[in-house]
Amino acid sequence: QFEERGLMIAAISHDLRTPLTRMRLRLETGEVEARVRERCIDDLREMNQLVESVIDVFRPGEVAQPRRVDLSALAQSAVDDLAETGAAVTFEGPPAVVNADPVALRRVVDNLVGNALRYAGNARVSVHLAAGVTRLVVEDDGPGIPEAELERVRQPFRRVEGSRNRETGGTGLGLFIAQQLVRRQGAVLVLSNRPEGGLRAEVVF
Repeated sequence: QFEERGLMIAAISHDLRTPLTRMRLRLETGEVEARVRERCIDDLREMNQLVESVIDVFRPGEVAQPRRVDLSALAQSAVDDLAETGAAVTFEGPPAVVNADPVALRRVVDNLVGNALRYAGNARVSVHLAAGVTRLVVEDDGPGIPEAELERVRQPFRRVEGSRNRETGGTGLGLFIAQQLVRRQGAVLVLSNRPEGGLRAEVVF
């Protein structure tokens, strides 16, 4: 645990140093003031996103009292919000009630769908019921994840393509946070590559 936290602090330091360096170079080169302000604000937003994600990682493990939640209604709401912004995302599935913290569950859906949109540009969300098992499935048509990486991408700051670009790399904490939140709901996060291409992420209750 000490080694993992040491590596995490090193990764945080690296990720914070990158936008700080960009801001310093812009200010030193004397770009047009309005343009400098706009791009520095973007960098500060990126740094704030990283810090908030790290706070989520280290937040105590207590969860809110679980209650009956309509998983399909919650997923449909998340999809509708994204669709309004123009995102290529759809939902289908029957009503499905699970015992969970709705705030944490919404965060899981947002993370998994956001991950699919970031790397594939599209996401299909569905809910399936069978033999007492409820599954929330998020699929995409992207490049998928190499088999050797399927478990490692759950580790903090793990990026498959190694990018630290804000458009593609993110903070590298999305799947890690999703897995922690899923575990706190008594569920399991399963990642697999689709035979026809793309990634499938399943939350199994």
